[in-house]
Amino acid sequence: MTFSNLESNYGKNISQNKVQEKLQEECTLALKQITEKEYISALKNAGVENILKIGVAFLGKEMEVKFER
Repeated sequence: MTFSNLESNYGKNISQNKVQEKLQEECTLALKQITEKEYISALKNAGVENILKIGVAFLGKEMEVKFER
């Protein structure tokens, strides 16, 4: 699971639509990072067959979650 906190990058002065858009983008980037850095290879080497990749992004009380199998 990879987390992203948008508040440190964007502050609190962006519209709600922009917040949701950015949260979705950050979740997509988190999933991409999991793949690029091969975090799941250690699990596969340990015999784990069912792996769920989860990307989480948040800004204050707003959050977005994406996942892939």
